[in-house]
Amino acid sequence: MGCSNSKQDVGENVVKVSNTKYSFLPFTSEYLKQDDNTITAITTQNSSTAVIDMKISKSIWRCELIFHKSTVDRFIGFVDGSFEVPSFYWAGSDNHSVGFSGPNGHVYHNGKSTEGAHPFADDVKVKVEINMESQPRQAFFFVDDEQQDVHICNLPEEVYFCGSLLIPDSSFEVLSVVNVPHESQAKPTPNSTPIEWEH
Repeated sequence: MGCSNSKQDVGENVVKVSNTKYSFLPFTSEYLKQDDNTITAITTQNSSTAVIDMKISKSIWRCELIFHKSTVDRFIGFVDGSFEVPSFYWAGSDNHSVGFSGPNGHVYHNGKSTEGAHPFADDVKVKVEINMESQPRQAFFFVDDEQQDVHICNLPEEVYFCGSLLIPDSSFEVLSVVNVPHESQAKPTPNSTPIEWEH
């Protein structure tokens, strides 16, 4: 099943849970550390990815992160719910995940990059929205609430949100994970480039 484009229709009527502390799937403490809702990189050896411990299998969900001191390497994305993320890993490096790169604005899947989105800097809010109700299942990215012209379709049945870091002392903070009502869901923009998930 292919991706289809339709008129953009994005709203801000989302259901938020305040004062939430988010948990993460186990990661190697030599490479990453957690302080409340912030993940910080420790090593310079390779990219490391932290996965938010919330499996998305139904409804529409939006995750918002903000990165700090990441300079040359930062990714927001999501991974297949059946995939166990290794210690060194960046979102989008294989067919188990998708990653949106801040420095160049490319969206990666299976190691291949797709242009069409804008780069995002440190200290800028960035979001990914997962729609498990649409046919096919789709994902969208936002920079400072502006929807980007790249979307992913044919997602696996279950996914997790994630972020990837490289530089020591770089970090990302989970600002929110919210349930999005159907009337506020994102849809592909007229110029959006589709990326088919490679199962």
